[in-house]
Amino acid sequence: MSTATATSTRGRRSVLFWVLLAAAMLAVALAAGAPPDDGAPLDPRATGPLGAKGIVLTLEELGGDVSITARVGNDFDTALILRDDLTEAQRDEVTDWIDGGGTLLIADPGSSLHPGTIVGDTQTVFGDATLPRDDCTIPPLAELDRIDPSGGVLYDRDDGTQVCFTRGDGAFVIAVPQGAGWVVATGGAGAFVNARLASEDNAALAANVLVPASGTRVAVLERAAVGAAEGDRSLADLVPDSVREALVQLLIAFVLFALWKGRRLGRPVTETQPVQIAGSELVVAVGNLMQKAGRPEAAASQLRDDLRRDLTSRLGLPPNASADVIADVAAARSGVSRDRVYSALTAAPPASADALIRAAQEIEQVRTDVLG
Repeated sequence: MSTATATSTRGRRSVLFWVLLAAAMLAVALAAGAPPDDGAPLDPRATGPLGAKGIVLTLEELGGDVSITARVGNDFDTALILRDDLTEAQRDEVTDWIDGGGTLLIADPGSSLHPGTIVGDTQTVFGDATLPRDDCTIPPLAELDRIDPSGGVLYDRDDGTQVCFTRGDGAFVIAVPQGAGWVVATGGAGAFVNARLASEDNAALAANVLVPASGTRVAVLERAAVGAAEGDRSLADLVPDSVREALVQLLIAFVLFALWKGRRLGRPVTETQPVQIAGSELVVAVGNLMQKAGRPEAAASQLRDDLRRDLTSRLGLPPNASADVIADVAAARSGVSRDRVYSALTAAPPASADALIRAAQEIEQVRTDVLG
């Protein structure tokens, strides 16, 4: 048998193998069904550990008339923003509503709607991670005892007309009057996710601010949908028929082009395979250069970046997800300590080669424990 004939036979067998493998994987996927969808983090409709449907149900159970909406107006008494991804038009509307007498609970420290200055965070190396009420001057929270912030920041106590749940010069909750209304800002939304809502007085914090009395009308604000409009028409209805026809023609043209480019002319041509270079040689070379340059912090930074990419890719998170979110999701999915994952992602750069070795071992162990 000639070399060309043998190559052709091996090629047909390889194609058949991959076709059978794809068919088997498709059959397994259909039999297993779709994976459970816990929803996006902080989504008020999501039932997963990082979702926020629990707080909606709690407010309703306490007598609140809760609506998940993109608009806020005079028909609402209080409003909640867990994640400020609102449009500028929505923020302007919220500001006018507060000036008119509304009470806003904002749980996003990165929002322009809160009045606080960040002076620290709630993370502790030793001791209790919860926060006591301490000298609380916010009347609806004066009877609470302790909260579990589950990460977050502390605001400057001097920025708040009223403060609660303090540590040192910082406060996790501040309240500031604005016009005829109030803005109550917390140092993060971790206390309000489904997995943490029942911890300490987390649920009571939100309930006492948002539902001071039965029948209070509460707006849980979300970003307005792109292209949203009044009526029954959807965004797809706005696409002209000529555009639809053009897209169909492009699809047909692409299929014909793929068939034409995929045809084989003549018998396979044998070629000498290039020399394969082990990928580890590049890793060793880069490591040697960093060792000679005496830059353990640069090597540690690359190791942490690799860990971040692996965790976000395998856990289904966006590449720019914060260390707090990655640590929360990793702990919820794998059972690994949240503080351990957070430390592996954010620890201080090593100052020596020995410290770099220890850091590398811990990073690799976290990757193994979380991703298996």
